[in-house]
Amino acid sequence: MSYNAGASLLLEEGQFTPYFTDNSLNGSEGQTHTLQYGFYTKIGSRVLYNLDLFMSAKGSLSGSVIIRGLPYRVNSPTTANGMFNPTGSVYSSAGLSIASGTSVSAYSSEGLVDYLTIVNSDDTDGFSILQWSEVGATLRLSVAGQYYTEDTTPAP
Repeated sequence: MSYNAGASLLLEEGQFTPYFTDNSLNGSEGQTHTLQYGFYTKIGSRVLYNLDLFMSAKGSLSGSVIIRGLPYRVNSPTTANGMFNPTGSVYSSAGLSIASGTSVSAYSSEGLVDYLTIVNSDDTDGFSILQWSEVGATLRLSVAGQYYTEDTTPAP
């Protein structure tokens, strides 16, 4: 649903279907999703989103934990360290094999990308990309966040 909120500001709301993948970014590693829900609001070039994913079998996923299927590509600015930009907060999770006191967040790489990388951080080890080896047989993540996009039409 779209609303014209002014000559230069367009408000759009919709749903999208996120999914877990790994560094291959193809989403066909034999994983089984039992819940894939995403809702977004786009105001101008700003996209606010909530997503809830539950995977009951991870198949042959390896490497980095990545979420694809966003409604618009993420336009991430260049950072001082050339790494990642904070894009979302994981507000609920289950199935992670990480130390207590570790926080989990969603980040995007620099440039125009169509995925989120899940990272963890703590006071002892600092910042690292969450690996599929740190995930049990099942995984559930609920993420809320925002990002900017250059796209004017939703991703295919």
